[in-house]
Amino acid sequence: MPHVQANTRKDLLEKVSQFAQLKRVKISVVFDGAEEQAFPDGARFKGINVFYSKGYANADQRIKKFVESSKERRTLIVVTSDNALANFCRNCGAKIVRSPEFRAKIEDAENSRMESIKQQGVKNDDISDWLKYFGISESDKS
Repeated sequence: MPHVQANTRKDLLEKVSQFAQLKRVKISVVFDGAEEQAFPDGARFKGINVFYSKGYANADQRIKKFVESSKERRTLIVVTSDNALANFCRNCGAKIVRSPEFRAKIEDAENSRMESIKQQGVKNDDISDWLKYFGISESDKS
């Protein structure tokens, strides 16, 4: 991943985390640049493994090392739009998803989730719970 500001990194991790939860997949993100205190190298952020180029020339080199050291390369999916990295990972047996395609997958998953929520509507049990929370009794509803 290219170097981005901390808030942008956090925003990206939030979106990727939601996607991972919806799709029930494991995801690791490798950032270029300095490590963030809020989510340091090797930490988990809402289920996402976070890494940095730390000790490597750049994030691509660290990703190559992850791919090379994986025992299950055929199960790996690497998100990148860098042709050299994509070719390397593909030659190792990993699948490639281009960054714009992955962004579209994240948006589609979020849109599907929102549509599902809209279709479900508010459940009566939820209404009762919220009324209790705000100190309103069932007889006060009318």
